Parts: sequence; C-alpha cells; structure tokens
Amino acid sequence: MIPGTLGTGERAQLPLDVEHAVFRQPQKRIFDSQTTATFQESVALARIRFHIEKYMRMMRGDTSGGISASVARMLQILDRLDALVDETPPLVGPRRYGNLACRDWHDKVDSSLPGLTSQVDCLAGGGACIEAEYYLRNSFGSKIRLDYGTGHELSFLAFVAALDMMSQPRGITPVELSRLWDRYYRLVRRLIVDYNLEPAGSHGVWGLDDHFHLAYLWGASQFANNPVGVQPRDVLSGVIPGRDDAPANFLVEAIGFVKSVKHGPFWENSPMLNDILSGVSSWRKIQRGLFRMYNAEVLNKFPVVQHFWFGTAFFPWTSVRDGTPLPVYEQSADTEQETFDSGAPPGPGTTTLPALDTSTMASVPSRRPAMGPPAGRQVNKFIQHTTASHRDRLRR
Repeated sequence: MIPGTLGTGERAQLPLDVEHAVFRQPQKRIFDSQTTATFQESVALARIRFHIEKYMRMMRGDTSGGISASVARMLQILDRLDALVDETPPLVGPRRYGNLACRDWHDKVDSSLPGLTSQVDCLAGGGACIEAEYYLRNSFGSKIRLDYGTGHELSFLAFVAALDMMSQPRGITPVELSRLWDRYYRLVRRLIVDYNLEPAGSHGVWGLDDHFHLAYLWGASQFANNPVGVQPRDVLSGVIPGRDDAPANFLVEAIGFVKSVKHGPFWENSPMLNDILSGVSSWRKIQRGLFRMYNAEVLNKFPVVQHFWFGTAFFPWTSVRDGTPLPVYEQSADTEQETFDSGAPPGPGTTTLPALDTSTMASVPSRRPAMGPPAGRQVNKFIQHTTASHRDRLRR
C-alpha cells in the first residue's frame, strides 16, 4: 500500500482472521463504472494493493532454498496442469481466434482442481478452497473467449495472496513467491503459444504488454532489491552485465517472450516498454511507475476488474474504512450473459445472484465505458516522478 494512504481504522481491516473466517462462493459485484468506483473503497482492493507492495519488497529472484509443504504441493499442481496441455494437443489447422482444444483443457482443469487444491495443506479444512480455487481457476484465461490478459494475471495474484494469508504467521517466503510466479508464467506462456490465445482487452502497440503487467513489476523489483549491475537499457541491448551470476528475472523473461511472439523491431511493436527501458535510469523509478500504472490501468478499469469476483473472507465486498458491506447492485439482463462469458466455473452465483435486500439495490445502466489506449502523456503521469526522458515528451 502506498505509505500514508490508510488510517488506523482502515489498516485494521487488512489482516484476515483465519480462525473466524467464513468462506463463500465468490460472486459478481462489479457491473459498470459506478461499481468500479465502489471497488476502490473495498477491503478487497486494499488487500490486493497491500500484497502487491509486500511482494514488491520481497522480490529478489532467488529460487533456491527450502519451501513449505503447501507451496511444494501447489507447484506440483501447476506441473499437473502443464501435463494436461500434453494430453490436450491443439487441433490441427489455422485458427484466428484461439484453438478450440483450449476449451477441452479448461474442462480437464475444472474437473481436476477440486481434488488437487484440497491437498494443499494451508487450504484444507475450514472451506478456504471454495474461494481460493475460484481465483486459481480463473488465472489461465477465458474458456469462452479463448483469451488471456491482466485480469487473469490478477486472479493468480489473488490466489497467491490467499495462500499467503492462510499460511500465517509464517507467510510465503521470497523463495516461495519467486518459484510460484515463475512456474505460473511458464505455464501461461505455453497456453498462449500452444492454443494461440488472444490478448484480453489489449491496448495493442499502445499498451505496456498484450498479456502481462505484474511480470514487469516483479522484474523491476528484483533488479531494485538485488542489484547486479544491470541498467534498464541493458535489457534492450540484450547485453546484461553479470547475467550468468544473476537469478532469472521476470522482466527480462517477459521481454524475451514479447520478442519471440511479435514481429518487427521492438521499439515499433512495444514502444511503451522501449521508452521506459531506454529513458529511465533507475529500477526503483520504473518499479514505482509501473505500480502507479497498474493501479490506474488495471485495478481501476471496468473491462478488467468486472471479472474479479468477491467472496466473504479473502477479498470481501466490504468497506475498508469501517468493514460494513458495500452496496450491492441489481444484476441486469445483459450482465447475466456477460457473467457466463467470463469463463467462470459453474456453481452458486455463476449466472445469477441470490436474493438481495431491495433496500440496497440500485439500477445499473447498460452502457459500458470504453477502454482507450494510454497515450504517451498518460504514461508520463505514472513515470513523471521518476523520469523526464519519455520519448513523447522529447517530441513535444
């Protein structure tokens, strides 16, 4: 959390009382720009931001060392999901909008996960799996749309945070954190390539990346927390001093993935990344700028967070100021179909909401705000405190 943004009462809402937590099937609460604004006042968002900043401090890139039984089991689960890709090869023939074999893979994941997550020690018992499994299930792209984007990456963050909260007082260690994210990204990149998944809500050439954001934040944090003599511009040149002795870096691997799936010069197909790495001299500045960008372009964008659902324990739809329930809005006819299209697993709350207190209901407009690409000046809003050399500023 950005220091100084929460008062004492608000900070008191962040810890999870594991002993008394009551877990429920996550449900949809974000329907439009109004409810997106309400999300900004929630315990759920406060916890998301809290864990992002916590992991920014923890990221060092070290992947050797002991891990808990829960994390070891979780890594085995990700290995198993990867093996399911081998068992579900892509259908032969060119397909523009994703390979339909991916839907078969999702079906296999849906049938496998309940038995797998129940074997994770820190989630077993108490009903925690009903919420944690939802976020894990939605971390691998949409079965319906055959796409993957930052909203799915956000779901995995929520799952890791759930593991972290249930592992208290020890919590997840830096080594465990790095290994979980490394295994996750390797699996997701394989899904994107093998099944030709579309970018979900991508800004295209005007965005930071077609699929990821946190990978760059984690990588910048690794370099900021564990200096190895690497400058941002070294990543662009491909000549990284001390790289042989340095741990794997999420940002470097993300750049490598972009270069492997996109054609043409990097400065042309990824101008925002190119400008940041060529114009900012400090990893700490890039880290803070990417964090600001994530808050504005992911956590405060309806097209992304509309697919983030809320349980009653890990990420509740309650006020961060006093813990009271936030307003619940009526689900309109068009959002019922949208809920189905979200790729969420079947179960309570998948397509309809339970009976609600009509005294708290409000009508929801059907018009949806557009998500336009962040222009050069918008990017400066996030990096302006860290650099004065963004390409678009030089052009002015």
